[in-house]
Amino acid sequence: MENEGQDILRCDVCDEPEHPFHCDICQVNLCRGCVGDHLLALNKRHQIVPFEKRGGLIYSICQIHPLMQCQLYCKGCDVAVCAHCFPLDIHKNHKIVDATSYFQEVKKDIQNDLHEFETIISIKYKDIVNDILSQKDRLNKYSEKLMRDLVKLEEGLHRKMQAFFEKLKSDLVENHNKHSFLLTKEQFETSSKVLEINEAIGELKVLLDSNDVGLVSEYKSKISESRKLPPKFKICFPPISLPNIDFKEIYKKIDLSSAYCLSTEERDCSVENPEVGSSHREQFLTEPIVIHSITTEYRGFFKELHNVVRCDDDEIFMSGNDNKIRVYDLEGKLLHSLKTKSGLSSDAK
Repeated sequence: MENEGQDILRCDVCDEPEHPFHCDICQVNLCRGCVGDHLLALNKRHQIVPFEKRGGLIYSICQIHPLMQCQLYCKGCDVAVCAHCFPLDIHKNHKIVDATSYFQEVKKDIQNDLHEFETIISIKYKDIVNDILSQKDRLNKYSEKLMRDLVKLEEGLHRKMQAFFEKLKSDLVENHNKHSFLLTKEQFETSSKVLEINEAIGELKVLLDSNDVGLVSEYKSKISESRKLPPKFKICFPPISLPNIDFKEIYKKIDLSSAYCLSTEERDCSVENPEVGSSHREQFLTEPIVIHSITTEYRGFFKELHNVVRCDDDEIFMSGNDNKIRVYDLEGKLLHSLKTKSGLSSDAK
């Protein structure tokens, strides 16, 4: 409405409508009458400027020359200095730069660190947590399947086998809990690191918005500590066969400790450079990385593994020095096998 009044900026001390001055450090508007009293508050520093010039840089006060502002920065001593400190011997042969320029340089470093935290590191840590959750789900399903197989075998045997199978189930639960604990511990530590990163992001944003030269100049990047990602824990699940043999031998044949294995892989937190390489071929790894392993029948001299071909997302074809071609799934389960027409090894010419 046309008759509505508009709020008038007033002095933050006495509420007078006149406020030609502003304290950049205290962030308050002041009238002429309140400026003197404000400066008399000696418990903290003040920087009074005309209201129109508020929001300027806040320079620290020199510890040696209290009446001077530190508008220079000594890179040799890594400290802000005033114009009177510049000729001192302590700064001789040191590189002295304008504090404003150094302020902008540090701001740029903060911006780069913040960008890397937000767009790369935090995302990678969240991906690690998701990967751990996925592995825990696979671990649970794998363990549940083994448990069902054990129960089925138990039901087909005599009642006196009950104690024997309870031992097997206890071993399974123990191994499951052991690996589940490792994954949970890694999940907790990684999630804690995500929280630390979020806190660091918040602190960097505060510094990025700050005009305090002294505060910003004290910033030292610690982002290298977060670039080194924790090793990747990866549990593989080799197939366990339940032999139909004398029950006295079953426990010796079923080694549930080998049903679980744990390996670690180094994670990469490097920033990809889109200008390097113009095709996928140029981005190939110079050294292979193990991402998964399975256990097959190919062991020893009489069953050597010669050829491996992955035809789709679910099947792996393998052949060796016998006359069969075997097809496995990604968990190492034998799906079916084919005999060669010649009856010879698949490597025979």
